[in-house]
Amino acid sequence: MKRGRSLTSSPRISAVVGALFVLTALLTVHVARAEDRSSDMLFREGTEALTKGEYAVAIERFEALSDMGFVHPDASYDRGLAYVARVRAAADRPGDLGRAAAAFEETLRLRPEDIEADRALDSVRAEVTKRRSRRGKDATTVRPTLDRVVVGLASERAWSLLALASSLFFALGLFLRRSTT
Repeated sequence: MKRGRSLTSSPRISAVVGALFVLTALLTVHVARAEDRSSDMLFREGTEALTKGEYAVAIERFEALSDMGFVHPDASYDRGLAYVARVRAAADRPGDLGRAAAAFEETLRLRPEDIEADRALDSVRAEVTKRRSRRGKDATTVRPTLDRVVVGLASERAWSLLALASSLFFALGLFLRRSTT
């Protein structure tokens, strides 16, 4: 190779770089189309599972869509419905109502005029409030005993000073008693 010539000035290297560019562009288009097909397929499978009552499968499909970055109000709404349906089927897991609320909120961000999503969100929030209040009633109130209340009135340092003073008075009393007899 002669000095002063760059690698890209060679016709052979330019052709290879151009071919790689075209191949990369075609591959990107193919991957994008495959993702579109797979997101459509996941949405369809999630919807079918929801109608069949397979709520765990529906949730899995809608969450996979969300993880892929697929954003659509219908997918969000159906994800919320799947979580609510799993709660109603008594197969719920911790956090299902919160995830349902998040899905309905996402639906309302994407489609603010959606009355059904707004009602569903209100219903989920009411259920969360009801469960929280019920949990509060189930908890028993434990009251401390009188000695614990009295001990809690003063700090630890105050109790130690009181104990020291009591010990000194007791020792003084014993000393005075012995000395008078």
